[in-house]
Amino acid sequence: MPTKTVKEFKEIFGPIKKPKLPNGISAKDKSALEQDLKDDQLQKFFADAAELNKKNPAYFADLVAYKLAKHVDNQEKWPAWLEKIPPDARAAAVARIVPGDIKDPLTRKAFDKARAGDNTRMLRLIRERDPGGVEELEKQLTREDAKRRIADALKGGDDKAAATQADYLSLLSPDETVEVASTNPKRFFSTVLVGLKDTAKFVELFRNEDLRKKLKALDPGEWKKLEAATPMLATLAKAEAEVAHKGVTQSPAVMEEVFSAILDGTTMPLGYAATPLDPTNTILAGPTEKSKVFREEQKKMKEKQGDQTPALPSTDCHHLLYIAQGMMEMFPGHKPKIVNQSCPNMLMTKPLSTIPGRGVLDRSFTGNVFDEKGKATGMILFSGDNGINSHTWLLVDGVPFDPVLGTKGNDVAGAVAETFDWVIPNRLAKGKLGSYAVQDKNLKPATNSMGFSTGYYLTKTPGKFLTDEEKQKAKL
Repeated sequence: MPTKTVKEFKEIFGPIKKPKLPNGISAKDKSALEQDLKDDQLQKFFADAAELNKKNPAYFADLVAYKLAKHVDNQEKWPAWLEKIPPDARAAAVARIVPGDIKDPLTRKAFDKARAGDNTRMLRLIRERDPGGVEELEKQLTREDAKRRIADALKGGDDKAAATQADYLSLLSPDETVEVASTNPKRFFSTVLVGLKDTAKFVELFRNEDLRKKLKALDPGEWKKLEAATPMLATLAKAEAEVAHKGVTQSPAVMEEVFSAILDGTTMPLGYAATPLDPTNTILAGPTEKSKVFREEQKKMKEKQGDQTPALPSTDCHHLLYIAQGMMEMFPGHKPKIVNQSCPNMLMTKPLSTIPGRGVLDRSFTGNVFDEKGKATGMILFSGDNGINSHTWLLVDGVPFDPVLGTKGNDVAGAVAETFDWVIPNRLAKGKLGSYAVQDKNLKPATNSMGFSTGYYLTKTPGKFLTDEEKQKAKL
């Protein structure tokens, strides 16, 4: 702590003089406190401080203010005079030292000097005097610093260095983002926004319709380039174009177009994986150098485990719903009511070739369900987490949408063959319509990159696949 601190206190706040002993307070009372600190008797100091404050609160507050100013550079005494005293005395003493809130010119001057000099103790006192005001001011100053750093990067220089300033966008409001982008829109689009793609902030930022409009207006040409390279923006633009072309206005029809745009694969490469592989912000914002390295590491890890890696960016049904819901909520002029629905147990689909629509699940997959002779049925059994919540979909303004299978409306329920519950966990499940699914470790689905590795026999007579002990356990 610089030794000039006391002088700064006095220059800014006026002389904080040693208070005179009032009637009823003896020198012995005051010296007892000083002796407590000298002897490192903090508990006794606290008790003596409380007693002196009780006798004369005004004098004690003046004394604490004086001691704080006097010992501001003392690592041992200063904390004791601030922290080991009654709360009401502390507040009164701070008000003596910092007489005004942060809007007061003298207080603001002290704050600026303390901040520049990293004077943590003075800053602490000012924060105590006006916690809300200081918090708001610090946020404002942080945003101003962020704007300055981004604006400096946009003046020119190394593109990679400019891209690293993207983190500062998280501190700015949408209007502040547009303000700083306006200094050099072309460079902002090609560097700072590209640098932001590795974070969830990118997706959050571009879900703001007003922000999208304002950034597009800054430089329509550069916006087109960004849009083409960003799956979420390209997909939204495709849906908007289809809605305009077809002249649809009602929310259900509009959401159908968004759903179709997500799944047609032209603007948002997207695949299914039983467990999440690619981060959702990468799927929505598009690949970056960093995400490509991450994916390559994932691929090598899967190869070591004998697993394939999907060619397309892929994730599970829960994250697919997040992607679809976010895209639907982005569409201008519509605020759909969207809720998640799920199958509470295990769900078996009908043969994939019979299900209408185009989902992210590869329809060429022959399934993980086999007949009694071991022939693939083209059906899939989603087992979920220990047989619970195996499959989910969206209910959008009352209309079901399933991005995994690509179904909507009545076809969502129509794609379900039967639902099952475990009778013997990870071995035998019974269906609601009387069928059984028997898990067999020797039954392997066709090689696939989606993560389906467990096979099931579909049968009405499960006993032929079970041991006597298992049949007894299942009460067959």
